[in-house]
Amino acid sequence: LPTSPGVYFFHGEAGLLYVGKAKNIRSRVLSHFNADLTQAKEMRLSQQVRRVTWETTAGELGALLREARYVKQLQPLQNRQLRRQARLGAMALRERADGALQPVYVSGSDVARASLLYGLFNSRAAMIKYLRAASSEQGFCDYVLGFERLAARPCSSRQLKRCRGLCESQETTAEHNLRLLQAVESEALKAWPFEGAVVLEECNPQTGDRELHLVDNWCWLGSASDEQALERLRETGGEP
Repeated sequence: LPTSPGVYFFHGEAGLLYVGKAKNIRSRVLSHFNADLTQAKEMRLSQQVRRVTWETTAGELGALLREARYVKQLQPLQNRQLRRQARLGAMALRERADGALQPVYVSGSDVARASLLYGLFNSRAAMIKYLRAASSEQGFCDYVLGFERLAARPCSSRQLKRCRGLCESQETTAEHNLRLLQAVESEALKAWPFEGAVVLEECNPQTGDRELHLVDNWCWLGSASDEQALERLRETGGEP
């Protein structure tokens, strides 16, 4: 086993068991087997391992990126935290005809096109759960949040004395919008600070390995070992 950074793979009789990353592959792999007498999880894993393979990288960042990608692509039996979500979405605030800002769930290509988003959320249900918790503290109107269809009566939260009364004209739309913006401000996604893609260069002084990681709008598009391979990656546009 090399002492370089990289990813390692534990194979069992039934297929791939586990993918891990390390700053030192040899040390990290041995630690799994050193801990198998004190940790039940490591014991179960070590008993199933029949073969170990690895892939070196120029540094720890490359190892982190590859681990995440391999876990999503290969779906090892023992990796759970990094597995692909069916879909990730975010919350946008869209102005209704009456001027009130209403939270809406956006996903897929809509996320890339939106200018200001909050989140991220694994599902629309997760976004609603977050909004309900915020509403219980801030007294938002159920009609504005989209929890109920607009009706002649006050919203359910108003009847329970949790809404501050926008639905009964006891609060202005501007006041409701301001409180909503203040409540979700901490969840705002940071805007990409560059005009386009950037390259993160990573070098290993011990082995001489070099990697160029192409990143755009917080997404890793792929890595290359030299400028020519990087240019091909730019042209083809890797899977983000």
